[in-house]
Amino acid sequence: MTVSLKDLRNEALEPISYYMKAFDKTFSMDRHYHPYIELMYCQSGQFCFEVCEAGENGKRKFVTHKISAGEFIIIDAMIPHRIYETEGVIYNMEFKVRNKAEYNPFGVFDVLSINFSTFTRQGAWAQIAQEKNGYCILSDMENVEMCFRIFLEELFDGTNSFEQAFAAQGKLVMLLAEIGKCKMIGKPNGSLWYIRRTQEYINHHFSSDIRIDDIAEFVGVSKAYLQRIFHAYTGTTILKTLNSVRVERAKQMLMSSNLSVGQIGAQSGFRNSQHFIYEFKCSAGVTPSEYRKRQHYKTYNHETMNHESDPFVDE
Repeated sequence: MTVSLKDLRNEALEPISYYMKAFDKTFSMDRHYHPYIELMYCQSGQFCFEVCEAGENGKRKFVTHKISAGEFIIIDAMIPHRIYETEGVIYNMEFKVRNKAEYNPFGVFDVLSINFSTFTRQGAWAQIAQEKNGYCILSDMENVEMCFRIFLEELFDGTNSFEQAFAAQGKLVMLLAEIGKCKMIGKPNGSLWYIRRTQEYINHHFSSDIRIDDIAEFVGVSKAYLQRIFHAYTGTTILKTLNSVRVERAKQMLMSSNLSVGQIGAQSGFRNSQHFIYEFKCSAGVTPSEYRKRQHYKTYNHETMNHESDPFVDE
């Protein structure tokens, strides 16, 4: 059954394929399409996203977007696309629209009354579902990365009980809600706008030698005012948030690369190894080297691929 976002009724979304992988620039894929709704998140690095759009006189054309860390894509069913020139970590999942009579793991929908069409018929998801060309590119303004990651980790653990099926559905709803928040961001709207612009700048530039002055200039307010409202809203400082993002990036690299601890610290935005190790231990409770050893037997490049897709051949 092929169902687009705007045509969702009371069906279930079954995660049919998903991965969390580190790529290098040698990776590329062919143009293709499939009957699944797809979410793709650039956790670090960047990649090129090529997608088919409706051109003039009804002719189709392919356009390319450069997707950077902290940005993500919602791709509707049957939209031809591909990615290439990838470098960094990508989260991905594809959903098959299923009738709940056919897909109801451990009877979870007998308890949970989830109607996904409510997401696509009101608020921000209504805008996403009605996108003219069947896809939407957004910036993570708050918690999409975290919700995406914990949902993937839930799927990696497997759905072997009612409790796991229940938890998975809850985390999916959280992810969809956080995505909707990002679409709602528009014109400046008080202090919250400045907070989210700050988080956007940090997510995109954490590996650079940035200063709070740089962030304040980007946001368009004074440094003192920005620091004050950021702490009032988040309960932490801009500097601590920046270091937290850098540590999370370092964790991913420790699991997915063979780079030295010093190289990872530098690529994560820390100016010296001592500062990197100090901030990492404050956050993770162990040094980067100890963290890498503990994660050694865990699979980071985890993927489950159980789907069908067709190559796109332009007529």
